[in-house]
Amino acid sequence: MSSLAKFILKGFTLEHGRKAYLTDLWFYAITSIIWLIWLIVSASTWPVIRQIGSFGSYFLGLISWTLLEYVIHRFVLHKVQPFEGWHQAHHQRPTAFITSPTAVTVLVFLVLVAWPAYIWTPIWFGLSYSSGIFTGSAIYSWVHHFVHQRRLKNSWLMDRKIWHALHHRPQKQLCFGVTTSLWDRVFKTDWNLQPQEKNSKFTPKRRAR
Repeated sequence: MSSLAKFILKGFTLEHGRKAYLTDLWFYAITSIIWLIWLIVSASTWPVIRQIGSFGSYFLGLISWTLLEYVIHRFVLHKVQPFEGWHQAHHQRPTAFITSPTAVTVLVFLVLVAWPAYIWTPIWFGLSYSSGIFTGSAIYSWVHHFVHQRRLKNSWLMDRKIWHALHHRPQKQLCFGVTTSLWDRVFKTDWNLQPQEKNSKFTPKRRAR
């Protein structure tokens, strides 16, 4: 790693106080809502066919996020340094307020998602698709928060909590999806697809959705 990269990484603070951590969560929630409202207002002036395409692009972005979530979790956070080391800190202390800095994640989103979508696709598609991905990331952040920080009564969130707890079991490279188990099933990292785990007492009584 270059000296410049090491210098930059020194400025990263992964563990935050409760206030900073919650501010990060609310930033994503509020920004995604404002972006969606702005998109709806803007689309109201567009031709009907473009309105349909815009909202189709938004939902495509939501679905794309679930795949990005899986790929990043499995192949970056569990295989690539320094991200793997950072993520292991979360595995070791799952209730600590450990997350990447807001400025860093926003910059990554702008550089790798919003800017390419803006320059390589029609403006209506780029804005809608990027908004869908951003909303998906906000949903992920809140689901991940709830499964680690809250006592849950909601059945869907409880399923997600159980599913994520299976991922946190030592030496288990399974259950990488947080908001959905779809891609775990597709790529055979679903706990329930592992023959040696079928009789485990940690197998959810209700299959996580």
